[in-house]
Amino acid sequence: MPAARCNKTSKSTAPTSPSIPASAPTLAFGYNFCKAFAAEFETGSIWNSVDKLDGIPLASRASGDLYQYPFLAKAIFKLPFDNGLTPYIGGGVGGIGSTLHLKDPFLDSSSTDFTFAYQAEAGLKYAINEHIDVGVGYKFLGTTGYSFFHGPRTDDTFNHAIFASFVWNF
Repeated sequence: MPAARCNKTSKSTAPTSPSIPASAPTLAFGYNFCKAFAAEFETGSIWNSVDKLDGIPLASRASGDLYQYPFLAKAIFKLPFDNGLTPYIGGGVGGIGSTLHLKDPFLDSSSTDFTFAYQAEAGLKYAINEHIDVGVGYKFLGTTGYSFFHGPRTDDTFNHAIFASFVWNF
């Protein structure tokens, strides 16, 4: 049975580039092969404010933003109970397009890159009826390093997200 899911994270951080809590809306489309297994394609956007590059703080009047756009194929394993609760775990792989935007009084520049991405997630959903589920969960999204501004590759990046979800099954 096809399903559409929209998630909005409540918190996300990238430890290799210290940042403030981020915004990361996602949209997934999938197919439930049975009650215990689904395959999904997920995309979305993640924004993190950057205050350091290569461990060096940005100048006091400078700012940086990292925008990431994942494209992931995922497998989801579920354990549905008769009371409507369904714990699940899943993982996926794909790619992530990213833009690093840097700005200070003398510079306004952006650079983009596309790199490998992987994700793990776990959560709990509740079926309100046969077509609507709501839930909470955790996602870990990792990438291999980026090469911005034709420079050397960065360290891998990691995003952690706690999210609420709304699932429409049709």
